[in-house]
Amino acid sequence: MSSLRTVAVALAFAITAAPLAASAEEKAPKPAVVKIDRKEHKGEMPMKSEDFEKMVEERIAQVRSHVEVALQTQPFPDSTKAQIRKDMDAGAETVRAAAKNAGKDGTVTAKEMEAVKNVAFEILAKARGKYLKPAQGEKKGG
Repeated sequence: MSSLRTVAVALAFAITAAPLAASAEEKAPKPAVVKIDRKEHKGEMPMKSEDFEKMVEERIAQVRSHVEVALQTQPFPDSTKAQIRKDMDAGAETVRAAAKNAGKDGTVTAKEMEAVKNVAFEILAKARGKYLKPAQGEKKGG
């Protein structure tokens, strides 16, 4: 009786395993997500200073567009909107100067790029602290 049970179990495994093995060979699994080569968009390091400054200008234009859309939708007084635009221009000039300083030798390294990014984030943090209300439950200044 036990040999019959062993044969039955072996037969059951053979019946279920054979189609699974055959289907695995027939079709290759498709990737669920298409991967984008981010290095192509990021640029190779070290980067030419002209390319880096062009990238910084494109990013400034994107931020300016985003700020303009936000100013159209937010209920700020006109004087505050003018001050935000003025601060945006001053911040953009600071970032441009940092980018120009980073590329003064003709190339921009990853560390120099990181320094420019940190300058931009500092300007953004100051602007948020100056113009936006703190989130509910969050203390201002900390």
